[in-house]
Amino acid sequence: GSSTANVTAQHALFLSRIEDRHGRDAARRYAKANQAGVALIPELVARHGIACAFEPAPAAVYASTDDGAERMRAEAEAARRAGLPMELTTDAGLPSPVTAALRLDGQYQFHPVHFVTGLAATIPGDGGHVFEQTRALAWDDTGVETAQGKIRAGRVIMATHLPLDQVGQFYAH
Repeated sequence: GSSTANVTAQHALFLSRIEDRHGRDAARRYAKANQAGVALIPELVARHGIACAFEPAPAAVYASTDDGAERMRAEAEAARRAGLPMELTTDAGLPSPVTAALRLDGQYQFHPVHFVTGLAATIPGDGGHVFEQTRALAWDDTGVETAQGKIRAGRVIMATHLPLDQVGQFYAH
């Protein structure tokens, strides 16, 4: 998986940056979209009986400096305004002291490869197909070009860590 295996709406110190760059409404929309994504995963696990070591686990981010603690406080305020119930604390559950931590309950962890494999198993049938070990060379609204030929499709879903046409653009800075 090359993943943290976390299912969380808490992604480091993101809401304060979104607020600063795009405004409070954008931060609220971002938080709401992430909360909807977190809510969808347990629903899919239950609906399809996916065995993926799915379990509740709080999300946390912490600081070990005074400057970091100030950024944590700013993030906690941005989270409150965005409707994300993060708790500001000094207890991160770590063996070493921290100056501040943000905790978000109601999050999860799982085995991402088992989850995706289980989810992919629900797709075949009714015209849906999953193609593995098939490198996409180009794509458009009509399908995907591969070394083995064109796969024609009414819909193409790109399920990658980075969109194939944006690798190296580092859009998350």
